[in-house]
Amino acid sequence: MVTLVIQLGVVKKLNEWYSFNGQKLGREIFSVNEYTASHQNIFEALKTLTRESIQFYN
Repeated sequence: MVTLVIQLGVVKKLNEWYSFNGQKLGREIFSVNEYTASHQNIFEALKTLTRESIQFYN
């Protein structure tokens, strides 16, 4: 999912940091994955925005 949110522009890379809504998530994709795994609210927000971006709804 992390790669997809980066490709969709939901998560942005600024300099060497990946960030979402001004919140630094990590310097590497693996760090972003670990961060979202331990912060469920961020994960859910990214999931919602990704679904909206690709127009996927349950």
